[in-house]
Order: sequence, then C-alpha cells, then structure tokens
Amino acid sequence: KEAYSLMEQMRCNGVEPNLVTWNSVLSGYAQNGDYKKALEILEQMQQAKIEPDCFTFTSLLKACGAKGAFSEGKWIHTQLIRSGIRFDLQISNALVDMYVKCGNMEAAERMFNAVPNPDLMSWSIIISGYVQHALEDQALLFCEKMFQRGVTPDTVTFMCMLRACSHGSVVYQGRLIHFYILQSGFISDTRIVNALLDMYINCNSLKDA
Repeated sequence: KEAYSLMEQMRCNGVEPNLVTWNSVLSGYAQNGDYKKALEILEQMQQAKIEPDCFTFTSLLKACGAKGAFSEGKWIHTQLIRSGIRFDLQISNALVDMYVKCGNMEAAERMFNAVPNPDLMSWSIIISGYVQHALEDQALLFCEKMFQRGVTPDTVTFMCMLRACSHGSVVYQGRLIHFYILQSGFISDTRIVNALLDMYINCNSLKDA
C-alpha cells in the first residue's frame, strides 16, 4: 500500500511512472497474494499506455497460480497472445505452472507440448503436477519422455518420480529410476535415499528397501 501510495504521489507531482515502477508495485501485490489488485495495476498500466513485458505477465501468472484463479490466469494467457510478446521459456514455464496449480492438467500439458525445447524446470513442473493430482501414470510417462530427450533430472525431479512410483506401486519403474540415480551420482543425497526407501516400502518390496 505504501509503495502504491508513493507511485500515486509521483503521478500527482507530474512524474509519470515508467515500466520498472509499475512492475515493482504490481509484483509486490502479486507476491503478497493479492492477484486482484495486481490485475487492477495491469489495467492502470494499459490506460497509461505502458506496455507490459515478460516480467509483468510472469508475476501475474504466479499470483493466479498461487490462488488457483483459473479464469483470471486464462485471461492473462489471452492478453499475452494479444501483446505479441514472444513465448520464451520463462513465460511458457509460468503458464504451465499456473495451469498445474489451478488443477487444469489438460491445459498444462497442451502448453507444455507447445514448448519447442523444454528445460529441466519445464519437465519438473509437469511431472510434479501430475504427481500432485494423483495422476501417477501420466507422471511416469513424462519421466520416460524426459529420459528419452537426454535431460538429466535434479534432486527434486527424482523425488517426484519416486513419489509417482510409490503411489502407483510400480516397483519395476522405481528400480529403473534407482539405476538412473546411481548413474547420475545422486545416491549420496539423503533426501533421495529416503525417497527410495519410501518407494520400495510402499511397493511392498522390503528386500529392495
């Protein structure tokens, strides 16, 4: 509120805020979970003839995702298309993440499939999204696709994969992921070891555990 008040004082004194100023205030509301006020700021920016950029839209998408505001997030997606901004990885990942958090995995997958060269974050978002929504088969399918693309997972991604095997009781795929973990050198990570133990126990494979 103080930041917004200062920006209003600037305008009253004849100093027009630039894109950085608008983005600072908008992202402040977004970070604090007030996506409605952030959307109001976007409208004011457009009225002031300030063109939003990638940072503007990414902040709004994060706020909508955090609140599960699907309709507003979809509207921002439409605004992005109309703006003509190029869909780089940052924007694409933010859109996939927003749809995941709003519970629309169909839209999230469509957006993911539109990304020409998804990075590790892209894969992690879609895999963890399917795990969160108890769609383990789809999560494991995307794990397989990721390995086929030659993308090396990190600790968080490996843990999501093991959770998918654990919930789906798919021990043979869990063993395959265990093999990749050994190859990648992540076996020294206690979090990974705990996730492996949990997976084997939930799959009733006590000998492996």
